[in-house]
Amino acid sequence: MKRGALIISVLCMSLLAPSAALAGQEPGGSYANFRTPSGAAYCGYNEANGRNACWTPNDGFEVYMRHGHARKLYNPYLRGFSPNAHTLRFGWTRAWPSPMYVKNGMRCTSRRSGLTCKNHSGHGWWLGRYVGYRLF
Repeated sequence: MKRGALIISVLCMSLLAPSAALAGQEPGGSYANFRTPSGAAYCGYNEANGRNACWTPNDGFEVYMRHGHARKLYNPYLRGFSPNAHTLRFGWTRAWPSPMYVKNGMRCTSRRSGLTCKNHSGHGWWLGRYVGYRLF
C-alpha cells in the first residue's frame, strides 16, 4: 500500500512540476542548448527577450545578439546558472537556430582556446576558455 501511494505521489509531482525545471530553464525563460566541455560557458535561447545568448556562470557575463549584432552585459540572474545541457566537445561545431526564425540562427565552434559563435552575417563573439572575450 505504501509503495502504491509513493508511486502516485511521484507521478503527481512530475505532472505538476513546471516545464522550465524539466527543461533546464530558469524562471526568466532562458535555457541552455549546450555548454563547453569544462562548463565555463553555456549558450541558449532566451524566450523572455527573444535572443540567442552565451554566458559564463562564474560571473554572469552574457553576450547576445540584438538586431544582428553582438552585445554584452552582466546578468545577475545568470550568475551560478549552469543547468544540464548537451556538451559541445572541443573541435565540434553546432548549428544553433533560434526557435522563432532560422535567419537568427548561429553556428558555434568549441575549441580549447574558447568558444566562437557567429550568425549568418558573420557577427558574433568569442569567449575565452579561461578569460577574455571579443565581439565582432
